[in-house]
Amino acid sequence: LKPFFFSGAMPEPCAEAAPEASAGSAAGAAAPGADCPATVAGEDEGGGPVAAAAVEDQEAQDAEVPGRVAKPRSQKKREKKLAMREIRRDRKREVQKQKRAQRTAARLARIESMTPEEKEAFLAEERQEKTAQRLAFEAHCKKAYESGRPRIAINCSFSAIQAGKEFTSLAKQIQLCHTAVKNSPVAAQLHVTSFNEDNPVTECAEQLGLTKPGKLHFHEGDYWEVFKPEELVVLSPDAQETLGEVSMDKVYVVGGLVDRTPQGGATASQAEEHGVARVVKLPLDDYCSTVVSRILNINTVVEILLDMAHTNDWSQALEQRLPKRINATEGRKARRRRNALLRNAQGQGSDQSGDESEASSEHGSDVEGGSASEPEAKRAKVG
Repeated sequence: LKPFFFSGAMPEPCAEAAPEASAGSAAGAAAPGADCPATVAGEDEGGGPVAAAAVEDQEAQDAEVPGRVAKPRSQKKREKKLAMREIRRDRKREVQKQKRAQRTAARLARIESMTPEEKEAFLAEERQEKTAQRLAFEAHCKKAYESGRPRIAINCSFSAIQAGKEFTSLAKQIQLCHTAVKNSPVAAQLHVTSFNEDNPVTECAEQLGLTKPGKLHFHEGDYWEVFKPEELVVLSPDAQETLGEVSMDKVYVVGGLVDRTPQGGATASQAEEHGVARVVKLPLDDYCSTVVSRILNINTVVEILLDMAHTNDWSQALEQRLPKRINATEGRKARRRRNALLRNAQGQGSDQSGDESEASSEHGSDVEGGSASEPEAKRAKVG
C-alpha cells in the first residue's frame, strides 16, 4: 500500500512472514499477518491505532538497516499523519461505494417487481423529479448570485502575513463556502474582496475554477471601499461584542486568514484602523462551554451564519457546524486512548462474567450486581 512507503522499502509479504511466525515464538504465531499492511489496515476499524502500530513497526525495521539515516521526528510524524489520512479516506470511499451499490440494487429490485406499465410510469415520474430538482437548484444559485441576502464577504487582504500552501488552503476554503451557499436553503450572496493580481490567492482560485462567471462576486478593492460603512459587520474572535442575530440587510465580513501561527487581533485591529464601527464575535462562550479554540475555518463560519439566518437558533447552528476538535472536552488522542481502555474493560468484563456464570452453575450460587469489571469500565469511561 502507498501509505506505507516511508523509506522506499515495503514490508515483507505475508506469505513469507508465515513460516517465520510458525518457527518463532508463540506471540508471533498468535498474530499472523502482523507484518501485512493490508491486514493491519483492514482490521483497524476505529481509525488508526492498529495502523499506527504497523507504521511504527515499519520505522523500527528501517532503523535496523545499516547505513540508513534516521528520519527526523517531525518528518516521521508528518508521514504517519498522511498515512492515517489516506487510510481513513480510502475507508470512507469504500463505505460510500457500498451505499451506492445498495441503493442501486434496491432500485433495480423494485423496478423488476413492476409490470411494464408500472415501470414506464415510475421511470417517467423519476425523470420529472430529477428535472424539477435541477431547475430548482439552478434557480436557487441564480437568485443567490444576483440578489442573495445576507451578503457575506471574505476579506483576502492578509497576504502579507501568509505564505506558501496557506494561499491554496484559503482558495479551497472559499470553494467550500461556495458549496455551502449552494446547498443552503438561504440564498446568500458571496463576495471576495482584495482579489487582485498582487494577491497570490488569485492564481489559486483560478486553478480551482472559482473565477467562472455566475459563481462569486470578486472585488479588487478592500471591503471598506466596496461596501457602505453602516452595512459592515466584521467577525473577529478578539471582539468584545457578541453577535446576536443575522440580519438580511448587513454585510458580514469574514477574515481570510489561514496561517499556521494565528495572528491575534489582525481582523479587529484592521477594522478599527479603517473606521468600521461594528466588530463582533460568535457566541461560542454562551452556547458551548467545552470549546477549546475560538479560531474556526472560513467555511465553518460561513456555514454557521447560513444556518443562523435560516433557523435563528444559535444552539442548533453551533452544534451542527462546530467540528469535534473545537467543541470537545478532550483531544483526539485522549479520546482514542479512552475508547481503547473502554473496549479492553468491556472485553475483560465479558470474560469474567462468563467465568462467574460457570462458577454459579457449579456451586449453585447467585451473583448479583452484574459483572466484576463494571467499575473498571466506568473508570475507563470517566478517565
